[in-house]
Amino acid sequence: MANCEKHAIQAKHNMALFSKLDSMISEDDPFNDWKATILFYTAMHSIHSFLAINDIHIQTHAKLIDSLVDYRELRMFWRDYQSLYSLSKRSRYYCCQIKDSEVEKAKQKVKNIYKQLIGA
Repeated sequence: MANCEKHAIQAKHNMALFSKLDSMISEDDPFNDWKATILFYTAMHSIHSFLAINDIHIQTHAKLIDSLVDYRELRMFWRDYQSLYSLSKRSRYYCCQIKDSEVEKAKQKVKNIYKQLIGA
């Protein structure tokens, strides 16, 4: 598994890609599915970065979601992370159309997680 620094670098990389994609396309974005996926993985790597500080490496999405309630510092992110996971899953596995408003809400959730855990 990657260490804290590598997860942080990946979270920053994902956030940079999201920002670039988000600035290029506006209403009725045909790439909202990718935006949702990028945002989810930004949050995931932010959380993994925090956990890796204590040499904690969680292998699956489901276990990561469950573990958020186990760590006092991460509990506040549980609901937002669950929502991001669900949105990304709808996009990736069920090929559902993701609305601009859903991406905007997801962006705010990720910015909160990212800012508090990565600090950028």
